[in-house]
Amino acid sequence: MKSPYRILSIGVALLFVISAVIGGGIVPVAAATSHATLDGSAESGCGYVTSCSVSLTTTNPSDVIIVGCDCFGGGTWSVKDTAGLTFTSRTDQVAIGGNQWMETWYAISANVLNADSISIQTTSTGETWYGMIAFAVSGANTAQPFAAGFPMA
Repeated sequence: MKSPYRILSIGVALLFVISAVIGGGIVPVAAATSHATLDGSAESGCGYVTSCSVSLTTTNPSDVIIVGCDCFGGGTWSVKDTAGLTFTSRTDQVAIGGNQWMETWYAISANVLNADSISIQTTSTGETWYGMIAFAVSGANTAQPFAAGFPMA
């Protein structure tokens, strides 16, 4: 049986691939200008806790902030931060095997973020695992952040 750490690291690797694809031009974020660029990123992994956090700093205002989680555990999951952003679920929980799933949220930040503490929280207690990534996309269309027709789970 694979250890939870190994499974979690595979999920985190998938999140890194997703973020690289977004930063590399296959962009599910609709560009407002000639191109969207990565404006900051942070990642973390946590276990047996009800909240896992990262600190995100950006250099530009008007960014689309995307948070992804390779999660394990029951309960309800949500995202909160210290800058007071409103995070909206982008996808429902998408099963990836081994009782794990991926889920994504997004928010629009009108201001530059300085060490914004972004947390994924759950109502579940006991065995929980998080592989978490948060990143900012500058130059995206903040009125309609995602390209029309882009698949969503």
